[in-house]
Amino acid sequence: YGFFRAFLDWTLSRLAWFTALTLPVLLYWASRPLMHTIFFMDLLIIGCWLLMRPSSKWSLMAGVVLGGALAVRSSEVMWVGVGTLLLLYSPSPDFASVQSPSPSGRGKGEGRVRFVIRLLKLAFGVALLLVPLLFLNQDLYGNFFKAGYSVSETNLVIEEGAVPQLSHTSLVSQILLPFGFHPFAALGRFMRYALGGMWWYTGPMVLGAIVALRQRSRYAIVWLFLSLYLVIGYGSFNAE
Repeated sequence: YGFFRAFLDWTLSRLAWFTALTLPVLLYWASRPLMHTIFFMDLLIIGCWLLMRPSSKWSLMAGVVLGGALAVRSSEVMWVGVGTLLLLYSPSPDFASVQSPSPSGRGKGEGRVRFVIRLLKLAFGVALLLVPLLFLNQDLYGNFFKAGYSVSETNLVIEEGAVPQLSHTSLVSQILLPFGFHPFAALGRFMRYALGGMWWYTGPMVLGAIVALRQRSRYAIVWLFLSLYLVIGYGSFNAE
């Protein structure tokens, strides 16, 4: 509820919260909190909620929690990093509105100082969790910046499967698009599984996004670009 309240008003945040509690998928996966993807999302939501607290004293704790989320799934560093910076720049509930959030009557210079302080606290908290992870990656994969998605052709364990597409030649491709760039195939999988298989869930979401975009909501615009990145990034994985 606190996460919804950061973007929506009192009525809509409670409506969104009660609606979310009726989703079978949410209830099913909420009972499995130690699965790495679920644990990652739990930490991500808690970290973002702490980051959007009015006081900057929560920024360090938010960094620790978000660092824990990235330690669980370091392959998500790109979109989590971009989204976190956007939340940090605009942590008030006014983020969902058209107008830019005002720094509580303070001057622009003081607002920039506060932003930098919060950013440094956040970065320090993230580093507390991620620096040990870098050394662990060095031991496991022989490189500080490699992860489970950055395998090579010489260490593939599945033959004649989809895993060879994980082989990369550069760190940039590993971080940005670990499964390659196949937008049409990705959108086709999204239409098949999201819109076709769970239309009662994605239908209201798409309608709400259209309404928010027509109102020029910056929150909806950020949500749209991050969603497109995730759909193309993970939809490009040929696991069929």
